Amino acid sequence: MADPDDVQVDAPAGRKSDGLVCWLRRLGLFMGLLCLLFFAQRVHSLQESLPTLAREAVAAMPLAVLLCLIACIFVAMAWRAILAMLGKNLPIGLTAAIFLTTQFGKYLPGNIAQHIGRATLALRHGVPVRLTITSVAIEMAIGVLVMAFLGAPLLAGHLDEMWRAAAIAAGILALAALVGGFAIRTRRLAAGMLAARFGILGPPGRLAVPVLLTVAGALLSACALLLLEPALARDPATIARSVSIFCGAWVAGFLVVGAPAGLGVREFILSEGLAPIIGPERAIAAALLLRLVTTLGDLLAFALGLVLLRYTRAPGADEKKPRLDRTGVIRNDVIAGS
Repeated sequence: MADPDDVQVDAPAGRKSDGLVCWLRRLGLFMGLLCLLFFAQRVHSLQESLPTLAREAVAAMPLAVLLCLIACIFVAMAWRAILAMLGKNLPIGLTAAIFLTTQFGKYLPGNIAQHIGRATLALRHGVPVRLTITSVAIEMAIGVLVMAFLGAPLLAGHLDEMWRAAAIAAGILALAALVGGFAIRTRRLAAGMLAARFGILGPPGRLAVPVLLTVAGALLSACALLLLEPALARDPATIARSVSIFCGAWVAGFLVVGAPAGLGVREFILSEGLAPIIGPERAIAAALLLRLVTTLGDLLAFALGLVLLRYTRAPGADEKKPRLDRTGVIRNDVIAGS
């Protein structure tokens, strides 16, 4: 039976938060659409030179897709480490299966289907929904902090060269400040989960594993961008600058609530940020190809997740169960575990 405190929500606050969340998602979707339309217009203006630019990156695309897949696996392992901190140990294969299978849901409008799918699938394998929600919240917090750490310091050094990206980033940050209103509805649930699980988290040093795995995943994804546009890897300073822009674009896409996988926002900021380094045409081509590569990587991850899901099980799933013998009688020795 569910704990009454888990389902009891103040009605007026619930209605206000529902309206706020819907408003934020619509605003985020609208902002994402505007960025996507602007980026699409820029792509259309390059329709003559774009095929040539794309052909130059074809040879690097398979390796870039593989890097995106490996990066996704690293993030899945970070989630597994967080679950272990919360007292739930899952096999590596099963963790990857759940994560990779559901992650493609981020491309659906609302950008929340992947979390719902993960909670549902994890529940089928013995992970309580509240535990999954807590782990996902920690995972997202680590992801945003890591990407912001990698992006913000270096971005600050050349914001004067990317004023358009800075302008939209300011708007996105203002929008992000409103996201705190979502806590109106979830404050009791979040407080209960964190209070119940905080003692299980253990020493702060245990956070090092998911943080390092997240950093590895971020850098691998950034390497995919460098493969697609070798001019971004001509020297260490340019590499660091490109990685910072990539991470900043990721954070912006994450903060726009409702934009599927940051679609439009990330491409806009990435193309504007890279333009001073490699020129507008190559920057737009790089942003477009990176979206294609990451989508293919997510599709490959989804396929791999389905395979893993078929051949992996949670601990205890293989326990012996009563079976009928040839005469149709339940075998007591099986029940007794002999």
